[in-house]
Amino acid sequence: MSDNTNSSSLAFPVLSAHNYSTWKSDIQAFLRSKGLYCIVAGSVSKPGSTEAEKLEAYLDKADRTAGILSLAVDKDQRVHLAGIEDDPVKIWAKL
Repeated sequence: MSDNTNSSSLAFPVLSAHNYSTWKSDIQAFLRSKGLYCIVAGSVSKPGSTEAEKLEAYLDKADRTAGILSLAVDKDQRVHLAGIEDDPVKIWAKL
């Protein structure tokens, strides 16, 4: 049986086959509290390569967002994220 919580970082159950609606509002609030929801909401776009500092900051936020989203999904459900683990926008769209 799989674990429904990741108590080391999340204060809510991970996404399973049965809790999408409550999980979605929880993960949105969690990402907002970390200043990362803008990445998946599309309100911040990836800067061009000529803006090194902005690009580095964006990539850091995108990496943290992808990690949080992956950790917020039950291990049995992570198969749906295969091949897009490093792209939070694609992960969000898939979920």
